[in-house]
Amino acid sequence: SKEDLCKYLKLFSYTKEQKFKTEMIAIQKRLGGTHPNEKYKSLLEWRHAYAHSKRPLTTIEEAHTHYKYSKFIIYAFNKAIK
Repeated sequence: SKEDLCKYLKLFSYTKEQKFKTEMIAIQKRLGGTHPNEKYKSLLEWRHAYAHSKRPLTTIEEAHTHYKYSKFIIYAFNKAIK
């Protein structure tokens, strides 16, 4: 989750953690107030459930919709660690 990524960055640098948080705020504004963390958390949960049960808990269309938002968390993380 976004919180886990913040904790991870904080282990290395408070500045990187803050850069990540700032980037996430900017992304949320660009997405019209939608915070991608909710979509990201769902993707992670679905992935973990599938890894353990080998049964999908969602449709490919729903996963794709969530991915369109979730990818911004990874982009923000990448930007923060540069």
